[in-house]
Parts: sequence; C-alpha cells; structure tokens
Amino acid sequence: EAHRVLQFMRLQKAADGTYFGLMEPIYNVMPMAVSHFVDRFSTMSFLLYDKRRGFGFYYDGNNVTRVTMPDTLQHIVTGKLSEEMMDSDEMLFQKLWRTYFKAIAIKERSNPRKQRQDMPVRFWKYMTEKNG
Repeated sequence: EAHRVLQFMRLQKAADGTYFGLMEPIYNVMPMAVSHFVDRFSTMSFLLYDKRRGFGFYYDGNNVTRVTMPDTLQHIVTGKLSEEMMDSDEMLFQKLWRTYFKAIAIKERSNPRKQRQDMPVRFWKYMTEKNG
C-alpha cells in the first residue's frame, strides 16, 4: 500500500508554493511514504494528507510536522485545491498532463481490466489524469 501511495499520489501547487496531495490508503502507510517525498522533493514544501485517518504531514523544506485539518475544508472533501488556492499555472499544468495522458493512449490496445489491476479504481478520484 505504501508503494501505491508513491505511485499514485498527485500533487497540486498552491498559490503560496506549497504542494498538496491527498489520498485514502487502506492502511496507515503515510508515515512510511513521507520519507520518500522528503528525499525526492527536499527543496519543496508540501502537505501529504491521509483523508481516511484525518492527518497528514507538512514538510517546510527542513522539518516534517504531523498535522490535522477539519474534514469540512473544501480541498479535504474533494481532494482538489480551489482555483483561488491554486498557483496561477496549476490549471494549465493539469490540462497539459491530461492531454499528454490521452495522447499516449493507444485506443486499439485499451485494456480496462489490466488498467484497473495496475491502478486500482479507488485511487482514480484523486488522479489528475482520471478527472477533468
């Protein structure tokens, strides 16, 4: 499950430069996964949030802090930042990513069963390429 968090976490850039990602993993694996993101994105600030358990980890570029947020916040409910909270280029990058995802797909080789096996449907609602 921790490996799936690494594979399927999609980050959105907020207006303040912080990246936001939300998932609902079956098991409590976010504490194991956060170190990967710290290593990979050591110069960026980000918030990874486990909606199912109601906590996440905020990394400010130096320290990791466990955080909780009200589950009524719009971006916690939907998993998406509102346009007011997004960086000015984030919508463009999301559109480009969806366009790329569609462009590389070969219609004749479509295999929905295999896709669901490799990328479980439960992750789709938070994936840029599946929503748009």
